[in-house]
Amino acid sequence: MNQKLEKIDSYAISRYHSVERFNHDVLIHYMHYRVSGPDVDYYLDIPCRSNIHKILTSLFWNNNWNNEDKQSLTKDEAYALKHMFLNRKDYNLWKKIKETLYEKGIEEGKKFMINQVKVLTLGKILNEGHFSF
Repeated sequence: MNQKLEKIDSYAISRYHSVERFNHDVLIHYMHYRVSGPDVDYYLDIPCRSNIHKILTSLFWNNNWNNEDKQSLTKDEAYALKHMFLNRKDYNLWKKIKETLYEKGIEEGKKFMINQVKVLTLGKILNEGHFSF
């Protein structure tokens, strides 16, 4: 039987939780994120203690740590998250975004995140001479 793949015409973020045993006494909680859309499909596995996890939970799940429902995204949000996932080790930037989010609210935090990720992407282009979307 021929089955056609369903065309994705909107952007979304989804997540699920897992726990790994580090040693006899230590468990590490991870959150696994996926951003998907017509032209983007990115994954990120991060510890639940990370700033990126706190940012994503605040922005898209209204600080509900137990909610794993799929959330819709705009194209700008999807591309900002794509570059956030690709540059997840820029810890100082994520700390600034988290602080802005907590001090100024979700809408201002989201605008700040999108603008800062655009600056980060432009910096990568200038430093490396190339960057692909």
